[in-house]
Amino acid sequence: MRKTPFFVFLLFMATFFFASCDSSKNYADLAEPKADEDYVISLETRHGTMTIILFDETPLHKRNFINLVRKGFYEDLLFHRVIKDFVIQGGDPKSAGANEERRLGNGDPGYSIPAEIRPQFRHEKGALSAARIGNKENPRKASNGSQFYIVQGKTHTEEELNKLRTDYEKVQMYFAQFMKSPKYAELRNVYNKLYDQNKKEDMQEIINRVIPLMEAEFKVQLTKPYTKEEIDYYTTRHTVPSLDGEYTVFGKVIKGLDVIDKIANEETKFERPAEDVKMNMVLKVMKKTEISTQFGYTYP
Repeated sequence: MRKTPFFVFLLFMATFFFASCDSSKNYADLAEPKADEDYVISLETRHGTMTIILFDETPLHKRNFINLVRKGFYEDLLFHRVIKDFVIQGGDPKSAGANEERRLGNGDPGYSIPAEIRPQFRHEKGALSAARIGNKENPRKASNGSQFYIVQGKTHTEEELNKLRTDYEKVQMYFAQFMKSPKYAELRNVYNKLYDQNKKEDMQEIINRVIPLMEAEFKVQLTKPYTKEEIDYYTTRHTVPSLDGEYTVFGKVIKGLDVIDKIANEETKFERPAEDVKMNMVLKVMKKTEISTQFGYTYP
């Protein structure tokens, strides 16, 4: 059974970093961009090539990623974590030549990058974002040095969005108090019967239904409603709204979105593709006007 977005999100908060660099390929002679130029990265896979642009608004991540590509760091690394309708993730240095039984995702370079979370960059399809360890160990949300993910996402219903913005830890706490009230005795009996029958979905439906009542009775905010603009955005585009504001988005796939889908459709075992999906990256400098014309990318 597929995990719900909420639990996938929790699981997602728990890996990532990098170790050593292969300096056999060095792009140090690549000219630095002029004011009217920019870097473009071609990410090559057996499913095709994705063309990526990096954001000036996240300069630390941009500089780090460019330096790694220049050194040939990503050559033959794997997309080791693939979750359909969510993301494809790679960049673990331990993934190069890894045995098919090896669990990946813990490669570490010995450094992290300060978060550069910008509200204008959301987790929509094609977004390039930095992986990181979870908030408990990493309250500043610092990014790992090399592991990244690219968003596939999906469209969401308003009901799904409301669940994503609900603090279920608080809900459970207040729900226990709420159900003790004599005026909700009938509802408590129904809930207890569902509990005895192990009907978890019906139990959750009752909890969701009484959240507004709990907010009014205990004068607490258990949900943070989405604005109309956000609802319009998330219900019409392929996104992962639970990641917005939590991880640094530092680039975007401007060509080759179909490659994301092909990788996401791979058969997986423990989220790793059954057949390795290797990557290689090529860095080049292009005129911004050429980038806009060739790839339809509009600079801010």
